[in-house]
Amino acid sequence: MKITNDDGTEYEVNAQGYVINPLFVVYKNSQKDAKDRIIGSVEVQYNFTPNWYLRGRAGGDMINRRAENVTAGAQPAEPVKEGNISNSAEYHGEFNTEAIAGYTNSFKDGLVSVDAFIGWNTMA
Repeated sequence: MKITNDDGTEYEVNAQGYVINPLFVVYKNSQKDAKDRIIGSVEVQYNFTPNWYLRGRAGGDMINRRAENVTAGAQPAEPVKEGNISNSAEYHGEFNTEAIAGYTNSFKDGLVSVDAFIGWNTMA
């Protein structure tokens, strides 16, 4: 089956012009998509005494996405006979940090325990 006419337009598979040539769509149109993602975190803790501690944590999630779409021109079912190329790039990132000061202790041979903390968190 023929894909294009001599002038590069789509070869019409019937006389009505409303049926798209499947080979033209497959070989002349394209969509490409690429994504890079990085996720990570780090945590540190300092114990002042066996009961008191300070903990800090930071983490992030970053996504870069790139896309390219090519629509070949002169498709009979399309109202506009020109083709189209579109490129896009997107970035999404989230960073999270927190700090926690805490106290932990047990009494009466482990029968009663206390775990208390106060903290701060922010997301950007």
